[in-house]
Amino acid sequence: MVAGLATTAGWSQAGERAAAGAKDDEVVLSLMPYSGIERRQFDAWVARFNAEHPRLHARIVATAPETYKTELAGRLAGGTDGADLYYWFAGTRLRELAGRGLIAPLDDVWRSNDLAQAFTPAVTQAVSWRGRPFAIPLNYYQWGFYYRQSTFARAGLAVPSNWQQMRELAAKARTLGMAPTVLGLGDPWASAAWFDYFDLRLNGLAFHLALTQGQVAFTDARVRAVFEAWRTVRDERWYLADARDLTWREATPYLLRDRAATYLMGNFFESALPDAVRADVGFFPFPRMRSGMPDYEDGPTDVLMLSARAGHRAAAATFLAWTSRPEIQQMLAEPYGKLATHRGLPLPQDPLARAGARLLREAAGIAQYFDRDCAGDLAAAGIRVFNAFVRDGLSVGAAQAQLEAARQRPPARR
Repeated sequence: MVAGLATTAGWSQAGERAAAGAKDDEVVLSLMPYSGIERRQFDAWVARFNAEHPRLHARIVATAPETYKTELAGRLAGGTDGADLYYWFAGTRLRELAGRGLIAPLDDVWRSNDLAQAFTPAVTQAVSWRGRPFAIPLNYYQWGFYYRQSTFARAGLAVPSNWQQMRELAAKARTLGMAPTVLGLGDPWASAAWFDYFDLRLNGLAFHLALTQGQVAFTDARVRAVFEAWRTVRDERWYLADARDLTWREATPYLLRDRAATYLMGNFFESALPDAVRADVGFFPFPRMRSGMPDYEDGPTDVLMLSARAGHRAAAATFLAWTSRPEIQQMLAEPYGKLATHRGLPLPQDPLARAGARLLREAAGIAQYFDRDCAGDLAAAGIRVFNAFVRDGLSVGAAQAQLEAARQRPPARR
């Protein structure tokens, strides 16, 4: 993957055709492909638009992801890459840019294409700031527990719907010689899923977002309740010790070989499943913990935004409206296992994808995952604390104090 801004010629045939000269107008997309599969899909996306819109031309400016993330705000502020549309993340990351006036609201695109009907209220909320939409959602993916159905049947384990049932499952798994679950900290961010879900299930989405955006002290009693619930999991040794230092992918075989009963992970986990066992793997949501609490889920969502400095607004609006179509959403999501956000599409046939799509469509609200929802460097500090809590036995009080210290650091130092 390129280290910085790629030339159009080095990017794709679709981009080359566009660079050769726009007929009436063009639209420039700034993207950050993570893989060859995603890069080829972006090529196909642009090529299809150009084929369907012969009087317009889309072209791509590509940047390696880490460089893109670092430079995005500066590019939007200065228009240094000449792009009209930018690939980014919903939630806090989007709202930060909207609040600085760097991206434009999409009220007209939203209204003229009836997008309030195309996307669920949870998705719409995730791409909005102060009640106005600022992006077209592209795709998302779910988090939850994976398990082997044959293992559950053989061991007499039942899929839990509430936390008491989850604790009963854990106790029974231990008596059968299995760890209740697996968590590999070789990918440090993996621990954040546990914090997110304890907070969402106990305190709800509004509190969770206020907390991650630094508006609530981490010494709050509600945060203590989160860590106390998590401490029970840690102290009862739910996590398989042999997998503690592994990456998420390296930890996967421990579930498949019955060393652990469950695995809390995002749906990219499915890409690691051998064909021989895929049909045996099931999925269930993080169990409910508090009566009356709506079902909020982690569903990291990728979006396409319009720069406030866009030079080709009419063409960009056409591209955004076209991208909101269900068949285009499906084209962008399916090749790498994500889920299209358009609710007009039928549920996928694959059982795991179907379960994930249903979970997110029915969610009362969607968080973007801890590292995307946090402001500044709070995400990095939080993940360090979470890992120390799980791996090193950091106390609840110390975890809260360290997180609060991170929250209070001046923004310039974050």
